[in-house]
Amino acid sequence: MRTLGLLFLSALVPATSFAWDSQVQDVPFHAETRVFNGTEVSQNLFTIPGLGYEVGISLDVNSKLSMDMKADSDLSWPTALTQQWHGVTRGGSAQLDASALLGVYVRDPDGGFSLTLPATTADFGSGAVKFDTLPLPGGPNSVVVSVPQSQIVGIDYTFYDALSSFGVDGVDITLGAQIVPQAQVVISGTSVTTNDVDIATNNGQGLLDLPTTHNGEYDAKATWQGDAAGTFNFSIQAVISVDTNGDGFPDFEFHPNLYTIPFTEDDVKFASDETDFSHPLPAVSVRSQVDLGTVNVGESTDVDIPIQNVGQTGLEGEATYDGDAAFQIVHDNTFQIDPSAAENVTVHFEPQSEGNFTGTLTLATNDPMMPNVDVPVFGTAVTPTTDTGTNDTGVGDGNGDLQTRGCGCNTTPANAPMSLFGLVVLGLVLRRRRHDTV
Repeated sequence: MRTLGLLFLSALVPATSFAWDSQVQDVPFHAETRVFNGTEVSQNLFTIPGLGYEVGISLDVNSKLSMDMKADSDLSWPTALTQQWHGVTRGGSAQLDASALLGVYVRDPDGGFSLTLPATTADFGSGAVKFDTLPLPGGPNSVVVSVPQSQIVGIDYTFYDALSSFGVDGVDITLGAQIVPQAQVVISGTSVTTNDVDIATNNGQGLLDLPTTHNGEYDAKATWQGDAAGTFNFSIQAVISVDTNGDGFPDFEFHPNLYTIPFTEDDVKFASDETDFSHPLPAVSVRSQVDLGTVNVGESTDVDIPIQNVGQTGLEGEATYDGDAAFQIVHDNTFQIDPSAAENVTVHFEPQSEGNFTGTLTLATNDPMMPNVDVPVFGTAVTPTTDTGTNDTGVGDGNGDLQTRGCGCNTTPANAPMSLFGLVVLGLVLRRRRHDTV
C-alpha cells in the first residue's frame, strides 16, 4: 500500500530537470563482537600405566572480531526520500584477534579428582583483511577472515610433582608440543537501519519517511547489522613424558598422532555502533501571499517577490502563474539559487477594468519538503476620477488616483465688462482725433 501511495504522489510532482538528489555522504561504521568466546574443549591422549589416570590437552579460546567500514549514502527524491548504500573501494577492514590458553589435565576417570595445569598462552591474529563492498543482502554479502597456519606455537613445559596435592608424590609430567591454529570466520550483512527504517533489500535501497520540517539538511542515524559464523581448529603434535619415580628419567613417552581440536561458531549476531550523519538539502522560503495594491485602470505596476534558499545545497525552481489575466510573470521564470542567497520573481499587474483581481503564483522546486508552493496574488483596479479642488500637483495621491490640472474658470467668458486696459486705449484714440480737428 505504501508503494502505491508513493506512486500516486509521484504523479502529482511536475516532471522537471531539477536535481532531485543530495550530495553523496561517507558514513563510517564500527562493529565488533566476541566469537569462540570462553569455549573450552579437551582431548584425551593416554592413560598412565599402573595409575589409571587420564592425561590430555585442553584449550580455552577467546577471540574478538572487529570491523571498520565506510559506505556511501545516496539520497534522492521527490515524493519520498530514497536512500541507497554503496560500498567504498577498499573501504572495509575486518580483523580477528584470538588468545588460546593451553593446558594439560590429569584426572581420575572414576571422578576422584581432576587437575588442569596451565601450560602457556598463545596469541593469534588474522591481520587486517580489506574488502570493497558493504556486506548486505542482494549483493556481495560475505567477508572471510582467516588466521594463517604459519602462526605456530611451540611448547616445552614440565609439571613437577603435579599430583602431590592428591597424595601422589614424585610424578613429573613434561609436555612438548607444536600448536598450529587455523581459523576462518565468514561475516554476512543482514541490513542497515536508517532512522529506524530497515533497509535490507534491493542492494541496500529503501524508502525513508519525509521529515515534517527541515532546516536545510536531513539528519539520520544508521546502524549496520550482520552475522558471523566460522571454525577455529587447533592441530597439535605433542610429546608427553611421565616420570613416576622422580629420578629424572621418564618411565615412558607418549607420541600421539596429530590431534585436531575444533571450535565452531554457528551464528553470532552483532551490530555496529550507531552513526550520526546528515545529507544537505535545498530549502525554499517565500512570502505567504502578495498584495500588489490599488492601480488605475490602464496603468501598471511591477512587484519583485524574493525567493530565498535557506538550505545547504542549490535550490532550483520554476515559477508559473494561473488566474486573472491582469497578472503575469515578467522576465525569466526559472531560478537557481545558492545556499543563503535569493532571487526575485517579478509579477506585472496591468488591469483593463475595475475590480478585485486574484491569481496564484506556483513555485515548483527541488525542495523535498515543498516541491510545490502556492502563493496567492491580489490586486485592485479603479477608474481615475476628476478632482475640482485647487490641488495643482498633477501627480497621483498615493492610491493611484490621478488629479486634473486647472484654474476653475473660462479664458473667454461671455458678457464680461471692459477691462481697465481697454478704457485707456479708447481714451488715447479719442484724444488723438480731437487734436487733429483743431
